[in-house]
Amino acid sequence: MIKMPSAILDKTKEEIKHGIDHREADAVYEGLEGVFSTLILKFQHIFSNKILSINVDTQEMIDSFKNYRYTMQVQKLDMLIDWVNRFAISHPDVSDLEFGKLKIDLEFLFLEFGGKHIIFEYKEDYLLTPKETADQLNISRVTFNKYVRNGLETAHTAQHKKVPKFAVELWNNPAYSLKMQMIYQKKKSISQSPHDRLIEINEEIKKLQAKYSCEHFSEAFKGYNGDEMDDTTDYWHWRDLEEERSEILKETKEK
Repeated sequence: MIKMPSAILDKTKEEIKHGIDHREADAVYEGLEGVFSTLILKFQHIFSNKILSINVDTQEMIDSFKNYRYTMQVQKLDMLIDWVNRFAISHPDVSDLEFGKLKIDLEFLFLEFGGKHIIFEYKEDYLLTPKETADQLNISRVTFNKYVRNGLETAHTAQHKKVPKFAVELWNNPAYSLKMQMIYQKKKSISQSPHDRLIEINEEIKKLQAKYSCEHFSEAFKGYNGDEMDDTTDYWHWRDLEEERSEILKETKEK
């Protein structure tokens, strides 16, 4: 059992509200940055058998977080508290699947809070070669390369071993496979121009349109929602692509 500052986060929500009402929010945000930094360090320490380091810019994250509406700030803090409660009952020897879920959710939260730069470096013995990964997923090397282009996590390393072991487990989990792909696309969009990202989104949507013989997401999944389907990957992926495209077009029009 890990001691984690859930109570601190609950208090932070109240302080943000008070700070916003009294124009004293800066000190509160600094405290939140400290909480997030502590979580990152604890995560790295607890899973030091798998992780070498986590390079992250929490100040940049907080600068973005400040610009969210209060209701959205509270919503994101609630998401973080849920993650903290799960992390609090974890231990260094959890399965690759459970470790992977915690890691992916932490990275997803960081991006949701407005962060842009976070890189996980893994120990070499926690990484698989492309061939080992393809064998475990029972796929060809060509398909493996396609998965990587779609968002299968690979480490930032020049070594031949590149794929963290948890990625194999999570790729067979529709919800977390999708979340891994969303993280990949989010990071990619940060480094891409809106124009380049829009081209890429349109290409992805064209593939889905061809697959389902429908022009729009709502036609392809008419009468369904993500909770009712056995494999939700395409449902959520197409929906998110449509939303991201709308957002880019809106921002471009406003400029």
